[in-house]
Amino acid sequence: MTPARSGEVGAPASRQVRRGVWVFLLSTLLGSWVPWTVLLVTSADPFAGPVATTLWILGGYGPTVAALLTARIVDGRAGLRHLLAGLRRWRVGRWYLTLVLPLAVAPAAVLATVAAGPAVLELAGSGHWVLLPAMLAGGVLFGGFEEVGWRGYLLPRLQPSMGSVAASVVIGLVWALWHAPLFLLQTTAQASFDPVAFTLHAVALSLVLTWLYDGSGGSVLLAVLFHGAVNGAYEAVIGGIAPEAIDGFLAPAAAAFLLVAVVARLGRVVMRGR
Repeated sequence: MTPARSGEVGAPASRQVRRGVWVFLLSTLLGSWVPWTVLLVTSADPFAGPVATTLWILGGYGPTVAALLTARIVDGRAGLRHLLAGLRRWRVGRWYLTLVLPLAVAPAAVLATVAAGPAVLELAGSGHWVLLPAMLAGGVLFGGFEEVGWRGYLLPRLQPSMGSVAASVVIGLVWALWHAPLFLLQTTAQASFDPVAFTLHAVALSLVLTWLYDGSGGSVLLAVLFHGAVNGAYEAVIGGIAPEAIDGFLAPAAAAFLLVAVVARLGRVVMRGR
């Protein structure tokens, strides 16, 4: 493979790409951890009031803002256009069917948690499920758009030199680290999660998202929707089936997504061999 010219988006081992990666990572952590730290030392509750909620939301958009700014400042207009092009790539055909995966993984993981531990089934009424579209939309708005940074900016810059698996693992670990302050905040989902299980889940999900990004021809939009579907499905299914399962469902969910990633990779290997 002929190496890309220095300065092009995704050019392996180029100085500009390395600089962009570090600028993105540092600006992401700064842009998210500063408002979350202010929130932590004030109310420590994202829903304590409008100021607290605003700080929580601002931190959540750290990867998005960092990606847009880094693409423009480090890579110029061409880099920003390349990033935004992924958000406009919506013609991905059957790849939209993958958005059903979170709606299958979530109940399976919750039921596995109920079967293995003290959590019990506590089925919600029909009114809860009427809100499913709103929960999925909320998952996209408050989580899904992180993918502009993780898969839209970072993945194309790591994958050419590291390969799909290594790049996915690195992004998954960074992704988990980025969430660290949320484990200290009241009423966040992370406050109920085991950090090790959360990290394993982030890595497994990162592998799946890389497969979606590559298979869809670089559709950041699909990654945004899938991430949102995961967040929304988890909120809806845990609250609708067994709220107590929130303490332990991440481990089986991680195992399920890891299985999806392994099967997807084996499928690509088989198809290439034909």
